[in-house]
Amino acid sequence: MVVVVSTLPCITNPPCKRETKKRRRCDVPMEINKFGVLPMEIAPTGNPVEEISLEKCIQMKGAESTEDVADYGFDAGIEASDALRHNLSGLALQIKLKMCIIEAWASDWNSVVMERNLLTVAKELAALKALGLYKEKVCLRFLNIVKTRMMELLEQANRPHETISVDSTKLWQHAQVQMHENVTPQDVNSDFLRLPGYESSIRDASVVWKAMTMARDRGAQLWHDNKHEQALAFLVTADSYMKRFSIKYERIKVDEAMFAMLQEPKRRNISTRNVRFADTESIIGTADPTFDRSPICPSKPSKLESLLLRTSREFPSPVF
Repeated sequence: MVVVVSTLPCITNPPCKRETKKRRRCDVPMEINKFGVLPMEIAPTGNPVEEISLEKCIQMKGAESTEDVADYGFDAGIEASDALRHNLSGLALQIKLKMCIIEAWASDWNSVVMERNLLTVAKELAALKALGLYKEKVCLRFLNIVKTRMMELLEQANRPHETISVDSTKLWQHAQVQMHENVTPQDVNSDFLRLPGYESSIRDASVVWKAMTMARDRGAQLWHDNKHEQALAFLVTADSYMKRFSIKYERIKVDEAMFAMLQEPKRRNISTRNVRFADTESIIGTADPTFDRSPICPSKPSKLESLLLRTSREFPSPVF
């Protein structure tokens, strides 16, 4: 089996002091971490849930025009900058933005990959909007933010030949049209996997997982053969694939959790079964009174009895 190792771009990180001496192998460059910050003015309202930990490289910062979010965080007893992370809907948007940035970096700033990720996110938002989880203005605002961040990343990476020509409004309309054409309301309300966009997301996650396992196994085999320099490239690639798979899997699971909140708990069909007895007794047979039914209590053999038992055994000999 041949495994192709793709070399991912890497920007030199500025020196920073760490409390531990553990080496970071394949982290996202710190220069693009600030693009993963989601403005809190688009945070939808919802019930606070338990905080789900994200990587420290993407932090949320407050804005001056987020008085409603700040008040919401104050009422919930949390910081205003942590209000999005305590909200499942806001957390889903944060993870989608982070996924788009990591995929753009992993593809070496390919505009085709960026536009495909934008279309996938638009389809997912259209499905979630049909369920009543998001408002249309929040979805449009989020798509504009993602597109703006992608264009800023292209400028920072000095890629003038790569441009994102798709319009956010037309992209949102196209996603809504596909949402109404391909999926019926019964499918939307019954099965999460039938929602548009999630089938391709699950397929992409499975492809990344298979690539990670192939690179990991190949690197482990080379390391076992004392080819450490060749194995290191495969292990670093497997680590990069694992980070991409983690963010894809987390994005799907958070959306599935929001979908599960709308579903009513299934009631178990408890069938009433009545036990009926015969009117007359029927005799099947008569027990033998002479049969000994006392329990058998074997005694432990002594060492001499065990030795005699082992020496008196006759084992079958093979036929030659």
